[in-house]
Amino acid sequence: MYSYYGSGIDNIQDALRSLNGLNYTVNAFSSFINLVILVMTIISFWFIFEKANEAGWKSLIPFYNSYVMYKISGKKNLFWIWLVAIIVDFIAIIGVIVAVIFLIASIFSNEYDWALPLLIGCSILSLASGIAALVVRILQCVGLTKAFRISAGYAVGLVLIPVVFYCIIAFNSNMKYYGLEEDYAQNIPTDPSNPYFQ
Repeated sequence: MYSYYGSGIDNIQDALRSLNGLNYTVNAFSSFINLVILVMTIISFWFIFEKANEAGWKSLIPFYNSYVMYKISGKKNLFWIWLVAIIVDFIAIIGVIVAVIFLIASIFSNEYDWALPLLIGCSILSLASGIAALVVRILQCVGLTKAFRISAGYAVGLVLIPVVFYCIIAFNSNMKYYGLEEDYAQNIPTDPSNPYFQ
């Protein structure tokens, strides 16, 4: 006799095929969104660089575009701290992966007693370097808002949803680059109608 529901194994296999198809769809959509964010960030960096009298093509080179953004923000020296924090974080993540692999291997033998301390140490190092990179990034965002003489609320936006606020700074013709702190006295915006300077 034919059953509408089929066998349990067939239903499970069909469900797994459906989940696999859904997984591909979600991954494709996520990749598309990430590509759009990347392109919008590069385009907005291009326009911000040109507003700050830097060549727009510098936005196309990874890490160098970050250096130029820190330079525009008046935080050029903090770029090196950020770069070291990113490199240390990358190395710590590799250490975590190695420690997890050897912890799994230690289930079958007791040869890898060092794996757990390595996992804990690399996890703490990754957390500390991530916090350091975030603090430096926040200082860079504050410096960028000061360089454009816009309110500190934009610094919060640059930290939380950077692509949106980079686009606002890049494409808003009212937002001008006034320069670094030492140039502030010469470049004070005198237009009181500027709603972005508060």
